[in-house]
Amino acid sequence: MTPTISLDEDAKKFIEKKGNILTIFRSDVRSCCFVYEDVGVKYNSPKNVNYQYIEQEGLSIYVQNNLYFKNNHLNVGLSGIGPFKNIYIEGLDRF
Repeated sequence: MTPTISLDEDAKKFIEKKGNILTIFRSDVRSCCFVYEDVGVKYNSPKNVNYQYIEQEGLSIYVQNNLYFKNNHLNVGLSGIGPFKNIYIEGLDRF
């Protein structure tokens, strides 16, 4: 089932500057004692077909299959200042 997306206006402008493409993928963070599931983002199209395609507000958004979000909804926002700005994703259902 395709997730719904809330897109912050500042995040939308940032993604537009990056070329109107956002890919959301699973990123496992490993430590000595556990593996923590998180998400990563990049600003180009994925190389394989293991993604759901969503077009929203003129943006092409790809969400990797087998990522689950609370209430099947995710929030896309922008954090940081100046050259340290980055997109963040909220709503990942880890358990």
